[in-house]
Amino acid sequence: MCIRDRSKCVVTIEENIIIGGIGSIISEVLTDNNRNISLKRIAIPDEHCFNTGEREYLQTLYKLDTNSVVRTILEWLPR
Repeated sequence: MCIRDRSKCVVTIEENIIIGGIGSIISEVLTDNNRNISLKRIAIPDEHCFNTGEREYLQTLYKLDTNSVVRTILEWLPR
């Protein structure tokens, strides 16, 4: 696990439901290895999704566009 020695925090971003994605896998690995590393998972909420449209529209809707992701990370990071 290469992130454990150098990192204090990890951010995952995925165009998928938050449950069962790469963020969940990384969370399990960190927990199983007793790593005290902050994890921020950015993904689609675990809810029914009835929205359709172009990728760019859906990214903006679910705050997965670049500006929203940057804002979310900056708000989450310790000052």
